[in-house]
Amino acid sequence: PDPELLREARDHAALVVHPVGSPVDNLAVVALDPGTPKSAEGRCLVRNFAYRPRTCELKIALDGKQIFDSPLMIEPRAVAAVRFGPIPLGGVLHAHLTPADGLAADNDRYALAPQSRGLRALVVSPDNAVRDDLARILLAVNPAFQVTTRATTLDSSPAAAAGQQAGHRFDLAVLHGTSGTGIAATARLFIFPPLGRSAAAPFPVIGTAPMVELQSRAGSAPLATPVLLGAARLVAIPGWMDPLAEGADTVLRTPLPLAATGYTSQGAVGLLAFDVRDHLLLDPDRLDALLLAIATIKLLSTPPGARIVATGELVTLPTFAATTLVAPDGTKTPLTPDRWGRIHFRPLDAGRYLLVAKQRVTEIYANYYNESGSDLASGVMTPPPTPDAVRTPAQPLTATRLMPLTTVLVSAVLLILMLESAILVRRARRWGFHHV
Repeated sequence: PDPELLREARDHAALVVHPVGSPVDNLAVVALDPGTPKSAEGRCLVRNFAYRPRTCELKIALDGKQIFDSPLMIEPRAVAAVRFGPIPLGGVLHAHLTPADGLAADNDRYALAPQSRGLRALVVSPDNAVRDDLARILLAVNPAFQVTTRATTLDSSPAAAAGQQAGHRFDLAVLHGTSGTGIAATARLFIFPPLGRSAAAPFPVIGTAPMVELQSRAGSAPLATPVLLGAARLVAIPGWMDPLAEGADTVLRTPLPLAATGYTSQGAVGLLAFDVRDHLLLDPDRLDALLLAIATIKLLSTPPGARIVATGELVTLPTFAATTLVAPDGTKTPLTPDRWGRIHFRPLDAGRYLLVAKQRVTEIYANYYNESGSDLASGVMTPPPTPDAVRTPAQPLTATRLMPLTTVLVSAVLLILMLESAILVRRARRWGFHHV
């Protein structure tokens, strides 16, 4: 384990030991999908790790208000899929299992339901096919998006840029092949940005690689087969951005970042360094590129006041001020931001964390689920032999030898043929050959 994780565990985490050889029944909330407010049902997966049927009660709350409560009976080693909703509006969804079982950390799970209000999104690209693809992906991520597309940027029209900035502000601007000067947006996603550096793009683009491959994504293992993407920009990722994907140039094999997100005082900033022309994001052979784009859009469109993470994951959040971390058990820890105004911590316990900075409160919800860690009923070791069994002399082994039966079978067949021939000859002599 990471030394930093061990150091923090000594001070804050509670250690519960389950002796090997004594299995414990455990139920876990595997997944929680909020669905779409007012239109699509949500789903919750509950898994029974015991070798016997188990009953439980599943409660689901939205922003602290209970919206679902139902008893469940789950077969041994089975998964139950529970439907609920549609939920009335967006917010923080919380699923909870009762009664208590062998492991309490996986009895709770949180999820962020998208806001039902219309979110304004702008897609800018010189390519018509790219605009269509990006608009479809935005609506798939959140159907509440009201997507506006533009063929060109407003860089060459100062008057139009001033009118755009004064009249409209978008929640998310997806900018392909443009710097997006003159566009007012809370969050910006730059895709294959132009060379150089502009006021709108807060990172320098220093070159272009003609062909790159995607090798790994944040939060998952390295890809067994790298995904060939095409051209990509060489971007100097600043320290306030977190890389989301790594790749390499296919010619020089130089490693380079392909995706990143970060926050400035003006809002969230995202980057997809590779080009998405020729329907790259909808190519089934390059599904990892689509998953990377969806993950980046979700991070940029998530409300700044709440976030869902996994226990043990390094959380980075811009607060731009001294921050107090309040753990689920009430423990308070002061955090000092780095030179980019970001604080860092690892949530070791499942539950809700509060980050308090300058009267601003940010909620972090940590989920725990691990298939092997939550399975407390399997993996029982074979008990050692008793002393009496050890002193009992072993029975002597009897040697066994295989003998072929081919000769015996052939002899039996020949004998039967000879008897049949004798019978036929005797009958022919007595009754004639026409009776044979």
